Amino acid sequence: MENENANTEAQTPEERPKRSQRDLVFDLVSRVSAASGRERPTDTHVKDFLTKDEKKAIRGAIFDLIQSGDMSYKKDRSDAPKVRKYASCLLCDAFKKDSRYN
Repeated sequence: MENENANTEAQTPEERPKRSQRDLVFDLVSRVSAASGRERPTDTHVKDFLTKDEKKAIRGAIFDLIQSGDMSYKKDRSDAPKVRKYASCLLCDAFKKDSRYN
């Protein structure tokens, strides 16, 4: 097991196995939501539950994952404004399309 972890760390971001963007975003939202210490009412959608600062933190984490190569992105990673816009759209799409948030 330890050898497998060392193997993964030695790989470049492009060589590492990637989890889906949807799963990575869900994990980020879940972590931020849990860290808030508040319990989301069942009749409240997660996008309405999270504060602006929490959403901003999630978008920043998505941006960092793309920049580091840990999240798949087929365009130029060095174009920061486009990557930030993509991160924002990715979060909005996740709220709309991922049934795990409902």
